[in-house]
Amino acid sequence: MAEDRHFSVPYDDTRDVQIRYQVIQHNLKVFIPASLPEASRMWIPNRLQEAEPTVSGPNVVYTNEISNTLNFTDGTSWTPDHQDKVGYAKQAVQSYLDTHHVNTPELQSTLSSASISGDPMQFAAQYTQGQRPGNMGQMAATEGITTPGDRGARQVLMNGFDQPAPAYVHESWHTLESNVFQGALRSPLSKDAIEGMTEYLTQQTTGLDFRRALDSEHKPSTLYSRETSALELAMKNGELSQNDVHRSYLRGSESPTGRVEAAHRHYFPDTTRKDVGAGVPLTQAPGYDSNPFSFSASQGHDTSSPGQYVPPQSQYTPYPQRPSTPRAKSPGRSAGG
Repeated sequence: MAEDRHFSVPYDDTRDVQIRYQVIQHNLKVFIPASLPEASRMWIPNRLQEAEPTVSGPNVVYTNEISNTLNFTDGTSWTPDHQDKVGYAKQAVQSYLDTHHVNTPELQSTLSSASISGDPMQFAAQYTQGQRPGNMGQMAATEGITTPGDRGARQVLMNGFDQPAPAYVHESWHTLESNVFQGALRSPLSKDAIEGMTEYLTQQTTGLDFRRALDSEHKPSTLYSRETSALELAMKNGELSQNDVHRSYLRGSESPTGRVEAAHRHYFPDTTRKDVGAGVPLTQAPGYDSNPFSFSASQGHDTSSPGQYVPPQSQYTPYPQRPSTPRAKSPGRSAGG
């Protein structure tokens, strides 16, 4: 097992927060605290370079701590409550929308007014609706649910109050997905394709290369790896751009949406569409194209040019300023407090 090492990044005017990392051969794995604010996260590459000057670039991967607790270098710690995580998620998603110039009054209003509940009873009641008996065993490992409906009418139901902050970000993105994807009979995307875009945006928002959570056996596991792989492969190969994802997910634009679905059919042809019948492969789904990337931009209402895939760590800017105001709603307290 790899040894845990630590460095620290500024959190507010007076405190630094500890960041755990591991050296695995010539690679680094950095565990970003689940509720670390963006202003603190921007310091990570510089502080990591100071701690491990011989390792950088593609040899560094970022994932999340499963625990929500922030540990400070002065020996205190702070664990955000449900409302803290709701605020963190909404602020993080809004920052992403603003930074990428895709925010609109409708999206802003939807995000700010989104209802996010942490009541496990509400979650359980929603989860059991329409579930086959054999699927109930996955309920404990499900972080949350966003109820179906048009944008502005959806509700987020978290599976208890202790879910990690990135899970709140994931469900917050679901409140913003295009109305085009709502309704099994009229959605142009498979459930896997929608989840792939949602998780891609979650990882971009939180600065992660992949996200972890506890599975049904309470062991750390990677989330949505299959769903995001098809999307990322298409982006790396120039078949999709980040802008395509924005226009598909937020606007339901026909051209990029067709290519997002084509990516899942192409890279994972055995993926099933749950909205066309249980166990039906995408290769047998209505409208399947054996040459999926023949879908041209001129066929849709939107035009776009495939771009270069942008990994999460490229979002980081060098040498940010120390955060000037506390990011926590309450002061740091001891681990037992």
